[in-house]
Amino acid sequence: MDTAQRGMGLDWTNSLELIRRTLEAVPEAVVASGAGTDHLQGSASIPEVISAYEMQCAAIEKLGGRIILMASRALAAGARSPDDYAKVYDRILGQVKRPVIIHWLGEMFDPALEGYWGKRDHHEAMGICLSVIERNKNRVDGIKISLLDRGEGAMGYGKQGQGQCASRAFVVQAYPTQSHEMLFDAHTRAFTALGG
Repeated sequence: MDTAQRGMGLDWTNSLELIRRTLEAVPEAVVASGAGTDHLQGSASIPEVISAYEMQCAAIEKLGGRIILMASRALAAGARSPDDYAKVYDRILGQVKRPVIIHWLGEMFDPALEGYWGKRDHHEAMGICLSVIERNKNRVDGIKISLLDRGEGAMGYGKQGQGQCASRAFVVQAYPTQSHEMLFDAHTRAFTALGG
């Protein structure tokens, strides 16, 4: 399941059922599943965003799954500063049982996520994101970045993400579109990095 599809037709209840069935079908596999806040309706406070993330993370971990921590429309709407993002991510990352993958989906894919991390400029937002990862480096396995810059095309954070952050993340790559070529390249890079 591509986490980008959540909130665009696949709701939390059906997602959890798909996660459950997947984990039951392949108990020996490492399966990472999207945890977010997409079950919230309307505006939400920062404590409500935290509670929503906690609920979905707990449900996935209870089934034995790993977490992809998805970008939150509710957080984007309710945050007033980068500190709100830090508060939410620090709290959630401090509670997960195993390291997660963070998914930063940009506004070109979902306009409701504009200004994620409390900054409209992607380069400034990356600084906020990297500081969260640095503080929680033992709780983050990697980051999936799906950004486009209206003027430049794909945002290139690979070297910056690896060079400025002591995370366990080993692959950071941005793609101009979520296409088959992107999936093939991402899988090739992952297999190469993991030696598989």
